[in-house]
Amino acid sequence: MKRFVSILLVCILLACLLAGCGGSGGAASYESAAPEEAEEAYENGFVSNSYGASSADAKTEGQEEAQPMDTASMKLVYTGSVNIQTTEYDATVQDVKALISEFHCIVETANESDYDTGWRDASYNTSARNFEWTLRVPSGSFPAMMEKMGTVHGHIESRHQSAEDMTKQFRDNEGRIAALKAQEERLLSFMENAQSVSETLEVEDRLTEVRYELEQLQNANNNIDFMAQYSRLTVYVHEVVDYDTAGLSFGQRVAQAFSTSGNSFVRAVQGLIILLIWLLPYLAIAAVVLLILFLTRDRRAAKRAVRQEKRREKKEAKLRRKLARKQERRSRKQKEPPVQTPQTPAVPSGQEDPEE
Repeated sequence: MKRFVSILLVCILLACLLAGCGGSGGAASYESAAPEEAEEAYENGFVSNSYGASSADAKTEGQEEAQPMDTASMKLVYTGSVNIQTTEYDATVQDVKALISEFHCIVETANESDYDTGWRDASYNTSARNFEWTLRVPSGSFPAMMEKMGTVHGHIESRHQSAEDMTKQFRDNEGRIAALKAQEERLLSFMENAQSVSETLEVEDRLTEVRYELEQLQNANNNIDFMAQYSRLTVYVHEVVDYDTAGLSFGQRVAQAFSTSGNSFVRAVQGLIILLIWLLPYLAIAAVVLLILFLTRDRRAAKRAVRQEKRREKKEAKLRRKLARKQERRSRKQKEPPVQTPQTPAVPSGQEDPEE
């Protein structure tokens, strides 16, 4: 009997503890419960207008698996790019403009550049003119637009497209917007019942923060809506002289090599002629200078001969002066009397020299 009473008391105690936990969970703040309800709403495939009531019907207890999400309500953001090489630049640009008009695209940017200097060579496959568009294509027409890009003049060098699902972020933002609107209404009611200026200021500060967050989330959702309705497409058009010959047969490559060689020779001759015309003023000046030098060569030769004759005369005069000085020194030496040296007396024979 005592054991039964003990077990009963333990059960009653556990029931009280569970009831207390449930009460404390129900007394949790509104703000902390809001994100959990928003996440639950997204997982169930619908968004509630407020966190208290849902705009969709609750699932039945017998429903075991979730229904697939309607793709029409998904926020899919498509992006793509197309890179085109063409030898018919003007025709390709007109084709792209026709597609822009046909699919009612919005042109965000359109940039054209012209680097054609007239010195192009087919062997380098260089670009001369370029056109770049950044378009907003209605999402319903985006696949058809990408498909029709293959019909324009030129060669599709690369084509890329991708899709990003922004549905979760959009619905999370909707849940936060609903929570912030409910909080805004409560703050307005608190402001009406405020008892002091400090309370009013405090509520106004919090209301400003809520409205700022609400505006940011609404702008983010508006941006997602726009990107989901109008996909982003970038189109590049590059003018080239010739395409790459890697995909051609041997015979076609040989024929193209002859054609390219002939075109290169013609362009080289034309370039030389243009270069000579460009150098013509300098050549004319050089010809005039050479003509003047040719006409004045006799005069310059005569002047050169005169200068050489003067140098020769100067050398001869210098040599004569040098010889005259030598002769003058020699004549002075001859006129001077000879220097007499003292003579020693002769020693008679048979006598010895006293010095010896």
